[in-house]
Amino acid sequence: METITDDVKLQISNNIKNLLKEEKKTRRQVCSDLGFKYTTFCDWTNGNTTPNYRVLEQLGEYFRVEPWWFYEDSDEFKKKRAKVLAEYASRLKDKIAPELDISTLCIIKGRKEIIDLFKWLRDNGRDDDLEELLQGDNEFIDSLLAEYNKV
Repeated sequence: METITDDVKLQISNNIKNLLKEEKKTRRQVCSDLGFKYTTFCDWTNGNTTPNYRVLEQLGEYFRVEPWWFYEDSDEFKKKRAKVLAEYASRLKDKIAPELDISTLCIIKGRKEIIDLFKWLRDNGRDDDLEELLQGDNEFIDSLLAEYNKV
């Protein structure tokens, strides 16, 4: 059996911490949602131990990332997540409103805020609102952003 190096433990723990922060989840929340022991999860996030691949699959499904991403550099990890969300938005844009210039929307409203809004709408099953957002109605976009910012 292969020994996991301290560098790998640190990489996995950093990526778990980044996901917790990015998704605004607490350790207790994740443990409750996935049925993990809190102390075990803390060991993973502190880099004391490493979850097995099956657990990384569970975490990956929970956070909507591939399990092997836990092994990657966190900066590259964030870039890949942003790329996946951008591709998702692009596919919806092409399907729903090909005439909308989403890059203009991102410049006007702020790229991170728009990506977060896409993710929030997707995660909350609000595809109809996402479709309307892609239609480009600025008043509707402003109302969705206001609602999102209250969350």
